[in-house]
Amino acid sequence: QEEIPELNTYFSEFGVLVGELRDKLEGSVSKDDLRATLKSHYSMLESQNPHVRQEGLKSLISLASTFVEHRNFDQAKDVVLRITMAFSQEAVTEVIAKAIDYLVGLYKLSKEAEQKNLCSLLLEPFTKILGRGGLPAQFKRKIVRFFGSTNNPAVLPTLFSFLWDSGIYPDVRAAIVPFGKDAVSEALLTLKEAENPALRQKLVDILKRIGKDSIGMLLEHLDGAEWYLRRSIISILGDIGDRSVVTDLTLYLEDTDDRVRLAVVMAFAQLEYDDGLLKALDDASVEIRTEALKGLRKRISKEQVTSLLRLFKGRGETVHAELLMIIKEKNVPEAMDPVVDYLNTLENRQDPAAKDLKEMAIAVLLRFDAQKTKSYFEEFTHSQDKTLAHLSRKALERIKQ
Repeated sequence: QEEIPELNTYFSEFGVLVGELRDKLEGSVSKDDLRATLKSHYSMLESQNPHVRQEGLKSLISLASTFVEHRNFDQAKDVVLRITMAFSQEAVTEVIAKAIDYLVGLYKLSKEAEQKNLCSLLLEPFTKILGRGGLPAQFKRKIVRFFGSTNNPAVLPTLFSFLWDSGIYPDVRAAIVPFGKDAVSEALLTLKEAENPALRQKLVDILKRIGKDSIGMLLEHLDGAEWYLRRSIISILGDIGDRSVVTDLTLYLEDTDDRVRLAVVMAFAQLEYDDGLLKALDDASVEIRTEALKGLRKRISKEQVTSLLRLFKGRGETVHAELLMIIKEKNVPEAMDPVVDYLNTLENRQDPAAKDLKEMAIAVLLRFDAQKTKSYFEEFTHSQDKTLAHLSRKALERIKQ
């Protein structure tokens, strides 16, 4: 399609022209001289051959970089304007993708030279490019990596918009996380509006990976936020693992939403904040009390277990089950009578949950002094509760062995 019989010769001659122009940079080059010299260069961008257009962009980006290095910013701007126009008009994504590799260097030079206007110009065409439908995932990755390399907060809204795309999330996350605090505000704003669970999960993941840099802003956004945002922020703070937040989080043990309080308890478990977990044992929610016990399980002392035996008198079979497991692991003899009393409350219940709890309670009693528990087992063998009577007989057999 292109009437260039010797393409390699064409590129060779073009390289000579660029080299000559670079040599002139040591002197003074007027805009008229520049336009006249570049006229043939710009013609490459109008070629019907994608490879010619690609080489044209490559060479002009290299030339613009040379202008910036020599601090000829006016000339650089003229070339950059033509480059960005070519990017906006280019229909072949492969041409743009290959040219982006060179654009990264030009952007870096412009930033180092504190040329904010040039940096903005270099980003402009991508708004139009990304507005096109059906862009390949690999092409989007290229843009994501370029935007990430800029370290310019202005690109964050565009980077966050890529979270909707499937298949490129690891690249998007890798581009966003280094922005640190600058990314936190955008992430929280997007999280606030996010109704899609998958998108919300990605945002939470990003905030967790930003880590300690995000703590201050996360705490600021806790007050007055919607329940799901409070829950997400608290979960993130737990994952970050900085115990300096426990005082702030303790306030949310009084939150009106059970889901938020549960997130606080799970965060305290991660942070190993036992005072907060012990306080949560007075919560009205069975699920929250259960999670608090799970969080305490590894570190709780025998003395603390004794003070928790009161929980058998409250409602919540999952709480009772967790407490039985703790008593068994810690081997707390003071718990023997309360466990027997608890077994009496289960007597004559035939539902599956009650059967499991009876088995657990009998197993706990077997951990204690056999001479003290034997009489209890003998008494239970006469129970009308067939399950309890059977379990007690089995327990007596084990004691005899």
